Amino acid sequence: MTPTGAPSRQAFAAAVAAEVASGKHALLLAPLGSGKTHTLLDIRRALSDRDVPFVFLDLFTAASTPERLLALLAGSVSPFMAADAETIRALAEEGAKDRHQSSAALLALLDLLATHPPSKPFVWLVDEVTEIRSLAYFPELGHVEKPFARALAAARGAVLTSSYLALATDLFEAVEPISLPGLTADDLVDLPSLRSDGGAIAKALAITHGAAGTLLPLVADMRDTRDLARSLVSLLRPGGTLEIACRRHYELLVLRSRGYAVAKRAAEAVAQGEDRRLTDLFPEIGRTAGASRQYLRWLVEVGLLVQVRKRYRFADPIVGLWAALYLGRGDLPVDAEIRDAVAARIARLEDDREESAAMDEPEPAEEPIELPKRRVDRFEEID
Repeated sequence: MTPTGAPSRQAFAAAVAAEVASGKHALLLAPLGSGKTHTLLDIRRALSDRDVPFVFLDLFTAASTPERLLALLAGSVSPFMAADAETIRALAEEGAKDRHQSSAALLALLDLLATHPPSKPFVWLVDEVTEIRSLAYFPELGHVEKPFARALAAARGAVLTSSYLALATDLFEAVEPISLPGLTADDLVDLPSLRSDGGAIAKALAITHGAAGTLLPLVADMRDTRDLARSLVSLLRPGGTLEIACRRHYELLVLRSRGYAVAKRAAEAVAQGEDRRLTDLFPEIGRTAGASRQYLRWLVEVGLLVQVRKRYRFADPIVGLWAALYLGRGDLPVDAEIRDAVAARIARLEDDREESAAMDEPEPAEEPIELPKRRVDRFEEID
């Protein structure tokens, strides 16, 4: 749950911008739909207000081919590399003229950025930084993340975002990871929907834990209903706004994980009773305890699940509510089922504080389990 007194996203962005302007390199991590891109844009605005030069790069769209990334990088960094502008222009022309030379030209540009101080120091703002690995299929770029990381490290500062939590920290281990906080009431103050109803906002924040992807549709619907339960039941019906959003979120993250079929079964097992330990889950997953833990770990790594004191739950509570209603069945839930599930989840809100305190208490140690070796395959989480 978003802690009481947590900073608003705008305040968080301003604080990060101040640190980055002073030389910080940060890796901003959060699951899909959490608002990383919007926060990065807030950081960009804060840097502009401070007159701090920056290069903004959306790798999700830019890292399609070596020549495309080369052209975008060359155009972005040239204004800050006056002494090397001619060399950068020549590299971009080489890549555009002969695509077979674009990989070598891209590597040469990254090396130049890593070794030649800019005439005007700037900050990198890179959205979905792990997408650099999509270029690894091209000749000479099998480990392109390494020269890219060196180029980023040489800059005045950097903010990198990623929803591939484990892969990002693996590829950019020298960059300090920071977690994106959930939304707060301060982030909703300008929304006309509920700004006059602090109680409704507090309930929406509590049940979503401030997860933007589910909080914002819920708040929008509550503008008319002023009723948390009524909005949730309506939005979670088959074809409802939250039902579609949760389904897409689940499908995409399971595809991002490994071992698709078993990953689905692992998610279903967690959905049948959140906050259970591995010893409760692995018989339902149908694999050994060690193998089941690995599948659960992969679902944590892509941001579908979280692990708190050896217990597993969905990172977004509303996705967890959707999963309990829809996963592992061949038909669709009826209104009565949805109303009962929503009522049970709302009833738990009053107990969340006690549950959080209980989760901090020491638990009996589990039997030691031999884990399968982690497969070193960086393509898997991108494919």
